[in-house]
Amino acid sequence: MLITNGEADIYLVAEEQFEYDACLIAAQPEFGHASFVALKGVIGSQEPVGFYLSKYHFQDPFNTITDFTKPGWPLYSVENGGKKWLIMVIETWMPTPITDNPQGTWIYSYPIARNFCALIKEHGVKELCYATATASNDAFPDDIFSQPKRTRVYEYHFKEGGSRTTKLAFMLPPSWLFSHLFTEMGGEGWIVFTGYKEDGVVDETATTTFANYFKNRLNLPVNRKSIDKITARIQEETEDTESMKKVVVDELMTKNAKITENDTMFG
Repeated sequence: MLITNGEADIYLVAEEQFEYDACLIAAQPEFGHASFVALKGVIGSQEPVGFYLSKYHFQDPFNTITDFTKPGWPLYSVENGGKKWLIMVIETWMPTPITDNPQGTWIYSYPIARNFCALIKEHGVKELCYATATASNDAFPDDIFSQPKRTRVYEYHFKEGGSRTTKLAFMLPPSWLFSHLFTEMGGEGWIVFTGYKEDGVVDETATTTFANYFKNRLNLPVNRKSIDKITARIQEETEDTESMKKVVVDELMTKNAKITENDTMFG
């Protein structure tokens, strides 16, 4: 089943009524993985109800047939306290190097966020929350953007405008774009964020902070076992990736050493 708005397409896995009260978004490939891991505590082991796709998505699902990855960003449905939430996980984002092509960031970010916001608003969504950590603050000196505490959350509501919160975080798309555009369309959009610290593969302190926010502020169910499970999985996959990198580097070094001994040119 397909619902669409311009270049925004949502493919539903099952034929169900696509009507929601609110939307919660987090990105998987963030440093520390805090918002994503906490979100997995809400989603648990359920399968996606659909996938969001547009021509601006960056996906290569055809690596191998046995490990086929569906293109698009998965959508989940969670209901609690009489409120129905649409949850979206951003799995990949189009690489847009700021130094090489700063305008490219906007070209790929704006349409994919605008179209999604317009589509979900057509289907009843009145609130949109984007959860993120402030890893981007590390790109600046502490006197400009220091890291906020990881033990508390900070909210920025676009309808309310400026406050001291704006001085705590340097946000890049898509962190602020979804919430901002949704507010411009007449909805209630906000960012919830916490601090970042390079403290292992998964920032468990920030993860707990987000989990408490989802449970206590948004009234969403949070399963601690699901959080522990995805944390262990991310740590294991990271270790496997690092081991693979080491094997590749060692092999290259060995081959290069042999080539050098034979005085052969190589590229």
